[in-house]
Order: sequence, then structure tokens, then C-alpha cells
Amino acid sequence: MPIKISWERPGRRRAWVFLFSSCVVLVSSLNSISVVAAATLTFERAVSKALAFDPRLKAQKMETEALRAETYQASLSPNPEFSVDVDNFLGSGALSGFGGSEITLGLDQRFELGGKRAARINRGQAAEDFGSAELRAIKRAIIARVARDFFAVLGAQKKLALRKAQRGKFLELLRPLRERVAAGGSPEADLTRGQIAAEQAKIALESAQFELKAARQKLASNWSGHLSNGTRVRGDLLPPTREATPLIAILARLKSHPDLQKFEALHAVRLAELDVQHSLAVPDVTLGIGVRRFNETDDVALVAKGAVAIPIRDRNEGAILAAAERVGKAAYERDVVWQELKRRLIAAFGALHRNCHETRRYQLSIVPKARNAVVSIRRGYFRGRFKVVDLLDSITVLTEAQSRQIDTLVQCRTAAANIKTLTGIDPLNGQKLPRFAR
Repeated sequence: MPIKISWERPGRRRAWVFLFSSCVVLVSSLNSISVVAAATLTFERAVSKALAFDPRLKAQKMETEALRAETYQASLSPNPEFSVDVDNFLGSGALSGFGGSEITLGLDQRFELGGKRAARINRGQAAEDFGSAELRAIKRAIIARVARDFFAVLGAQKKLALRKAQRGKFLELLRPLRERVAAGGSPEADLTRGQIAAEQAKIALESAQFELKAARQKLASNWSGHLSNGTRVRGDLLPPTREATPLIAILARLKSHPDLQKFEALHAVRLAELDVQHSLAVPDVTLGIGVRRFNETDDVALVAKGAVAIPIRDRNEGAILAAAERVGKAAYERDVVWQELKRRLIAAFGALHRNCHETRRYQLSIVPKARNAVVSIRRGYFRGRFKVVDLLDSITVLTEAQSRQIDTLVQCRTAAANIKTLTGIDPLNGQKLPRFAR
């Protein structure tokens, strides 16, 4: 007899169930991966979100477009003028009506002299450069602010983990303390001290949680959003591995800061404005041509005319003098900005060296010694060589040293980020600013 293969036999059914279950697991895994990816915030993503939202940046972009439109408008020459003149009508006698009137149709054109159009275009282009530099300056300020808030969140995350570990150590210590007290090996006061230390560690943990929440809210305020509790900020908050680039080596890079470029563009705007005022002192010439019709004889004739202002009283001297003074003012304003940028750079370098040096001392010396002390005192306590207060104090000293190391590391990295936004290069790793922010 022929053998019939049934698609509903148990083996086939189990295969389909297995295949369907595998697909469900795969889809769930992909969804979980996407959720994890969405719940991770990197520094680059934070900067991107802040730049996309910041209203100052949007306003400056609109101002830049407005300046570009003004430059286009300044490049246009004057429009020609059409005129109609009617003479010798509604008079007396033979001129009482329109019979003896003369009608002239004319086309006049004003010709700009003294380089007015070129001066206006130069002024507009310099204003565009100023607007572009202002746009880059705003971007750098945003990046510096996001970096400061981002590193604060990274530090708060580390301190929260540190406080959790501290509380875990105290809670772990309570069990052997109870056993020693129950066995008569330690007084009741030792257990009380341990419980107090655990409670204080809980308070410190709660404070760290509030600190992290506030830091996350401050970071999210850069794009008017929020960070959910499941979102983890991920970034590099490691101690520096090399000495910072010397100040003198990157001081020259400060000249590329957009605040300086902005005032260089402003100086160019003032020079172009001076050229505009000089050009306005040169009178323009208006030329016209028309057709005149004589109603009385029905004849037609061409008419030509020209006009030019006579600069007897107004030679635009006051406006020229004012523009010249503002040129000098722009140079001094640039010097003020240069001095302020140097002061900011020097202050940032001071904070960098101070905090980076301190965090290295904690990393290489203080924290390892404090950790060894905890191990040694814990071992000695259970052998009767130390009191419980010595053990509790050693754990507290270690935690505070680690907390201080985190604080100095955050300040070290923040100072490096400030220097990077000032000079375009990170003094700790040589990384450059993104191209759009240079």
C-alpha cells in the first residue's frame, strides 16, 4: 500500500512550533536590542540633540539668511523712472483748454558714481561673514555647555555606583557583627555603630540618586527634553594617560576661535561702511530721454535731460567721520575679546592641571592605599587586632577618596572640553572639534 505523508503528524507539528517560537524569540531579541540602543545616550548624540533644538542657533540661522538677502538687495542698481509732464494747459485765452498743451513722456535713469554699489556689496558680504562667525560661536558655546552637563552625569553615575558599593559593604558587615555580638566576642555598641554606618550610607546613596536625577534633568534641558530612568549616559570618563599639551603650544590656535573671527568680520563691516559713506559723498548723475508732443501743431520731438547734485553744503563729512571712528572702535573691541579668550584659556589650563594632577594622585596612590587599609583592617578586626570603628572608618575613608577622585576627574575632563571649544583641540588626547563647529 502507498504510504501517505500527513502534514499534521506530531513531528511536523513540533517542527512548526519550534520554528514559530524561534521567530518570536528573535523578534523579541531585536526589540530588546533596539530598546537598549535607544536607552543609551552618547556625547555625540547629546550634542546633536542640543544643536537641533537650541533656539539661539535657529534664530542666528534666520539672521544669516536675512543678511544674505540684504546683500542681494544691496547688489541691485536703481530702477529707471517713467515720467509724464503736461505743460501749457488750463490757462487763459488760447491756453484755456488743452489745445496748446505739450505732453512729454520721459524715461530717467540714475547712475551711481563713486563705487556705491561695490561698497554696499562689500559691506553685505562682510556682514554675512560676521553672521557665520556668530553661528559658529554659538555652536561652540552649546558644545561646551553640553560637555559640562554630560560629564556631570557621568560623574553622578559613578558616584551612585560608589555609594551602592559602600552601603553593600556595611550591610555585608552587619551579619558577622551580629554573630560576634551574639557569641559575646564584641559589645552591643559595635553592632549599633555598624547599623548607624549602614543608615548613613543609605542617606548618602539617596543623595547620590537625587544628584544624578538633577544632573540628568540639567543635561536634558539642553534640548528641552527628558531622560527616562532607563536611559544610561555612556562616555569616556577615564583618568588622563598623558600630560596635557603645553599652553604655549596651543595658544596660537586660539586665533581661530569664532569670537575673534566675528570681530575681524565686524572690522571688515566697519571698513566697508566707511567706503559706503565715502561713496555717498560723490553725487550721482541722472540722465533721461523722452518724447514731447505739441498739441497745437501735432508735432513730436525728442527731449534729453540730465541732473547732478551740487555738493556745496552736504558732503557727508559727518557720516564719514563717524564711520572712521567706528573702524577704530572695532579694532579695540577685537583686542578686548582676544584678552578675554586668553584669560579663559589660562583659567581652563589651571583647572586642567590642578584637577588632572589630583585625580592621578588619587588613582595611583591614595585610593590603592585606602583599599589596602580596608582589607588589612578587616582581616585584623576579625582577629581581634582592631576595633569596629577602625573598620567602619577605613571603609568611609576609601569611599570618600574614591568620591573625590570622581569629582576631580569630572573637573579635569570638563576643563579639557572647555579648552577644546576654545582652541579646537583636546589637550589630553589631541582630538579635534567636529568640522561643523570649527
